[in-house]
Amino acid sequence: MSHFPAIAAGLFSAAVWGVASILFTRFLRDHKGERPPSPAGANLFKNSLALLCFLAIWPLMGGALPGTEVTLWLLASGALGFALGDSLYFAALPRCGVQTTAMAERAPGGVVRLHV
Repeated sequence: MSHFPAIAAGLFSAAVWGVASILFTRFLRDHKGERPPSPAGANLFKNSLALLCFLAIWPLMGGALPGTEVTLWLLASGALGFALGDSLYFAALPRCGVQTTAMAERAPGGVVRLHV
């Protein structure tokens, strides 16, 4: 069994994440006197696009639904990770830049200091 598809998918995912971070930083910065979009709005756009992709691929993968308990955990995880976490990530991008935001995101919680 070859691990190539999994490795290729992981590398492709990392590359897309990096490019998307740069594009969202440019998108969320000031727009020459116009009001820039909110991080929550950008997050809603990203999550809506991801949901459409998921719904398009889901039937091809069998279309089975998980059990009730698993579904509740998935919804809670999505609310914290995608809704709150990504909105905060998008809010940090135009303020700190891609490199600083990515490094702070990957750092252990005790290492990062919040600046108000």
